[in-house]
Amino acid sequence: MSSAAIDLTVDLTSGPRRSIKKRFVGARRKLVQITLREGETLAEHHAVTPITIHCVAGSGELRVGDETIVLTPGIVACVDERVRHELEATPAVSVLISFFRPE
Repeated sequence: MSSAAIDLTVDLTSGPRRSIKKRFVGARRKLVQITLREGETLAEHHAVTPITIHCVAGSGELRVGDETIVLTPGIVACVDERVRHELEATPAVSVLISFFRPE
């Protein structure tokens, strides 16, 4: 596949407290949409590859080490591999995570 159009529209007012959906899986990248509602937190963890976290709806706080990044639609955070981070909905947020695989 050389191109893909992905609908990231989400209703933040209803649905499960946590939703994780694979939106695209390719040879060198994977896109995952995570939606958190009602103040839900995705506990501290790390990725084995570099990632970007793009806020597509709502608001949240991304904690990366001692830094807190306020996420609102249009904000993109870049996180290196193996860097611990945590995401909290304030009160609901939907993000698109891009995982990059080495060649």
